[in-house]
Amino acid sequence: MQAPEGLGIGDDECLQLLKSIYGLVQAARQFYKFFIAVLKKVGFEVSLADPCLLVRCDENGIVFFAVWVDDSLVIGHTKAIEKAIED
Repeated sequence: MQAPEGLGIGDDECLQLLKSIYGLVQAARQFYKFFIAVLKKVGFEVSLADPCLLVRCDENGIVFFAVWVDDSLVIGHTKAIEKAIED
């Protein structure tokens, strides 16, 4: 998350939230962005059909990872799923 404009906070400084991030309006979006970034880092690609569906193909098989708000579903070859969890 970014600090509000005009606050004068440097890149190496932080703010203390007085309210839990879970209760903020943008909490689900921030979680989604972070989660997708982590999945992309381990080789998943966002599907053209739906941005909530990620796919990873490798020598172990194919894995489909569906994300909806804070829920997820993993479907694929057993070895490919195990490798994705390791990564």
